[in-house]
Amino acid sequence: MEAKVCFSAEAFRGCAVLARRAIQSACINRGAGKRKKLELQIDGLYAKGVITESLKKWAHVVRWIGNDAAHPDSRAVEKKDAEDIQKLAEEFLNAIYVTPKIAEEQTKKRRKSEESKEPQKKPIGGPKAKYRPKVPPAV
Repeated sequence: MEAKVCFSAEAFRGCAVLARRAIQSACINRGAGKRKKLELQIDGLYAKGVITESLKKWAHVVRWIGNDAAHPDSRAVEKKDAEDIQKLAEEFLNAIYVTPKIAEEQTKKRRKSEESKEPQKKPIGGPKAKYRPKVPPAV
């Protein structure tokens, strides 16, 4: 994330603006629409069930501080502010991209494993005994 580069250079205003932009790019990517304000994009994803209420709150915090950073007459972005919204943006991105992918891969892995399982035959006479077919009783 470019915001990390800005943070490491102590360009906290730039970090905030880029973290905000990362949230907006993710919203657009997840179907929020390009022509809307970020506030509406975030709320739209929440309304569609794409993000949780917590993620919505995190995204709005990033948006507020990012908006402040983008305007010269707004308050300064302190190091702690930049650090916090960078973390919030990163967690937001993990929650909507990384975590679902991990869950999807593990689900596929489990299904594949379950499909390949065959019922196991138990040996007669203990674990070292050979398998013997059941013979019907003589009539």
